[in-house]
Amino acid sequence: ELRTDLALGLGKVFNENQDNFLDGNLGINLSYENWNNALLDKTRGATVRDEKHKTGLELQVGLQYSYTVFSGGVLSEGLSLYPSLSQPGELRARSETALTVSVSPHLNLRFDLSVDFDNEPVYQHLNQWGTSVGASFRFKF
Repeated sequence: ELRTDLALGLGKVFNENQDNFLDGNLGINLSYENWNNALLDKTRGATVRDEKHKTGLELQVGLQYSYTVFSGGVLSEGLSLYPSLSQPGELRARSETALTVSVSPHLNLRFDLSVDFDNEPVYQHLNQWGTSVGASFRFKF
């Protein structure tokens, strides 16, 4: 499955100081999903919808909070909701927790855990919830 999003919105910083940061955002999101039914039927054994792509307009509501847990370490949490404006009753959500550790002034190491929800998944017999973990290096110029 491939999902592409194009969003436009506004953000507001509610609290910002040396140790923590809280902001929110509100916007409009245009999403496009594309998948190959024949390939997924064979590899996953799941019953899929007949459609091969879906386009939708969604409201995007988000809140992000981060705070310093130790010198050079920042823990952050973000929650985003995507209620559909084009298909009533459809909702996606994403929660992401991340720990970012400074290795040097220009290099960070990041570990994250994401939990996703989709009440109308492409594959009808699969769970509406998904979880992923990640690790990455980030270089700041």
